[in-house]
Amino acid sequence: LQARSIELDSGNAQAHFNMGHMLYQMGSYSEAEKSLSKAEELGHSPAEVLAMRSVILSLHFKFKEGLEALNRLYALKPEDPTVHNTLGNYHKDMADFRKAEWHYREALRLRPDYSGAYSNEILTKHYDPEASAESILQKSKKWSTRFKPPQTFDHGEKDQSPNRRLRVGLLS
Repeated sequence: LQARSIELDSGNAQAHFNMGHMLYQMGSYSEAEKSLSKAEELGHSPAEVLAMRSVILSLHFKFKEGLEALNRLYALKPEDPTVHNTLGNYHKDMADFRKAEWHYREALRLRPDYSGAYSNEILTKHYDPEASAESILQKSKKWSTRFKPPQTFDHGEKDQSPNRRLRVGLLS
């Protein structure tokens, strides 16, 4: 359907961007880049194109080019916590743990409830040779106070006897 949409209106930037996004999700990164370039040429939002392009470049291990795309995105959206989180991930992948940590914390400053940035900061500490086990533990413990679930469930008394009936559930 998306290809047909482009056939009917080849000058539609959104259609080309959507095609790029679909191709990206299918793992056809080179084709996705072509659609993104066409969308960009037709005036699609540079921020959306740069965000997706940086991910595609990362998946091709073109970190320098991906970081350049992200830095251009950051210039457009310096107050966007998702941009900071993505920059943090890039710097983590390049073993620049100080910059990664700064970006994660900046994302959290901008959006204190951004659990993804907090989680990424904890994960990054595991790779940082300067992080101590104690600092990782303390950061992890703060998770439960910072991101309490909206409700907790009381499962009542549990039968601990060895001959109890075992019920197994499956979530998909």
